[in-house]
Amino acid sequence: MAALVAFSGEVTDSESGPDAFHEGNMNPGLNGRDLRGAFATGEYNVMIVANKFQTGFDQPLLVAMYVDKRLAGVAAVQTLSRLNRTHPCKDTTYVLDFVKQEDEILEAFRLYYRKAELSGVTDPNLVHDLRDKLDAEGIYTAEELDAFVQAALSKKPKQAELLAKLTPAVERFRVCLHDAVSEGDKKAQDGLVLFRRNLTAFVRAYDFLSQIVDYGADTSLEKCSIFFRHLAPLLDIPDPGEPIDLSRVVLTHYNIKDLGQHRLRLGGGEGDQPKLDPMAAVGSAKVHDPDMVRLREIIQKMNELFEGELTDADQINFVNHIRDKMLENPVLAQQAAANQKDQFSASPDFHAAMMTAVVNAYDNHMSMSEQVLRKDNVKAGLKEILKDLVYEAFAKARPEAGA
Repeated sequence: MAALVAFSGEVTDSESGPDAFHEGNMNPGLNGRDLRGAFATGEYNVMIVANKFQTGFDQPLLVAMYVDKRLAGVAAVQTLSRLNRTHPCKDTTYVLDFVKQEDEILEAFRLYYRKAELSGVTDPNLVHDLRDKLDAEGIYTAEELDAFVQAALSKKPKQAELLAKLTPAVERFRVCLHDAVSEGDKKAQDGLVLFRRNLTAFVRAYDFLSQIVDYGADTSLEKCSIFFRHLAPLLDIPDPGEPIDLSRVVLTHYNIKDLGQHRLRLGGGEGDQPKLDPMAAVGSAKVHDPDMVRLREIIQKMNELFEGELTDADQINFVNHIRDKMLENPVLAQQAAANQKDQFSASPDFHAAMMTAVVNAYDNHMSMSEQVLRKDNVKAGLKEILKDLVYEAFAKARPEAGA
């Protein structure tokens, strides 16, 4: 059984090999062929996909899908609908779901089952308004935009020439970002983050609206789409927060349970069919709350550590309980003030305080406490999470932190 691997960009894994992995070296048998075309032949019958081909992939012979990630909303409909292509040799389709999410899948498909109606009308001027907003930032000029598009549409565009024409805008963005960071201007930093997001928002909105709206002889929107599509990936926004280090988290086993076959019946829903909201307020996104981003990261890491039917609330309550108990320890408070984070977490006192708190939490969090007590990898992973939470909480509590 021959398989193809589809993903964007590169992946580096030192344990698997010294070089980065990409579609080219992961699919040596392609010999320059497109993945879609190769998969349509009898040579391949399995394709392993990571965040790719969720839309626009029409392969009538596709009969089964193995899902190992959470799907919801329109992403669930788009992804699973890759199976909805007819073929004379195909009379059924299969989905093997490793995530157990039938309720979310059913809810997503019911929205489009009989008919889909909009609650309002999409304003075709959204892209004009967003373009004006982007123009006003002064990151690029009209002359630079026109010059890039002219080069991009030439018969044989050279990558070096295209990058050179994008460089002035990229440098202006970097200077603005550097000045904002140096001056501690959070509002300006957020504005630059939103500028980059709005470039992508314009491209997506124009790609959608141009299929249903006749913009006539106005070619400026198409030019902006081409320019913004190439500019956005070059505008780097450094992450101000510390990444969660997962390098010491080791996968020891993978537990698969047969939860049976489920037929998701779309009919019989009560109430009126909900209407879809039209596209509106494109480019009005806000910068994500860093605390909420951090919370999602903690939940993700807890999901990777602990087994069982545990809700997000279960996991957050457990880790907060352990953290709060550790914050009551005066020895840890002194060590946090005198040491760097890694030195602080390496202390035997840190480990002892954590395990004492886990034992004390046993009555309210029996399942999770047992996993920490029995499994070294769970214990190490929890320690990594608490290293950040406890150290930073002690730092905020010190008198100089509030000065």
